[in-house]
Amino acid sequence: EWRLPRSHASSCVSVVRDGQQLAALKGKADIVLVDAPCSSLGALRRHPGLRWQLNQTETTLPALQTAILLGARDYVRPGGLLVYATCALSRHENDHVAAVMDRQSGFAPCPCPLLTSAI
Repeated sequence: EWRLPRSHASSCVSVVRDGQQLAALKGKADIVLVDAPCSSLGALRRHPGLRWQLNQTETTLPALQTAILLGARDYVRPGGLLVYATCALSRHENDHVAAVMDRQSGFAPCPCPLLTSAI
């Protein structure tokens, strides 16, 4: 939420709540951003100690991430976007979750040229 002003985006509402409390918003959002809980491996440069804190939750994270995404899809209006973000570097937390969503969610992956060109 504190980063939102830096984006210069307008008409944004940040909601941090259990999705079950948001029934009135189902099917109304142009974009739903899911910043999913992850292993935080992408933050190793800033927090090197994370390397030693990895544990069994890593193996359960993809299932949790997928469940959150499947719940979040209900809030996206027809033609809207569901954006999935983690700071993880793991294929299990990124590619695997995206593949499951592609098969189960009714959403199709779309290219993100801004990010692709930055890599």
